Amino acid sequence: MDATRRTQAERAAGTREALTAAARSLFAAHGFADVALETIVRSAGVTRGALYHHFADKTELFAAVFEQVEGELAARMAEAIAASKQTDPVTIMRLGV
Repeated sequence: MDATRRTQAERAAGTREALTAAARSLFAAHGFADVALETIVRSAGVTRGALYHHFADKTELFAAVFEQVEGELAARMAEAIAASKQTDPVTIMRLGV
C-alpha cells in the first residue's frame, strides 16, 4: 500500500480548503454578489458537485469564509493581548479593539 495515499477525510478537507480559499480571495476582490459559483469552483479546481457536497449554497460558503476570517482575527487579538502582559481590563479591551 502506498504510504502517501490520502484518506477520504484528508481529500474532503483539501477540497473544502480549496473552496474556502478561492471564495475568500474572490469575495475580497469582487464582493459576494459579483462572484458566481462557477468562478469559485473553477478557481478552486473542483466541480460544482464538490461544492454542493460541502456547502448548501454560496451563502453557506460565505459563512464558512467569514468564520475562518473571524477566527484568525480573534487569534491575532488574543496573541497581542497575551504579549502585552496587561492586567488592566480597560487596557485589554482597547488592545482587543
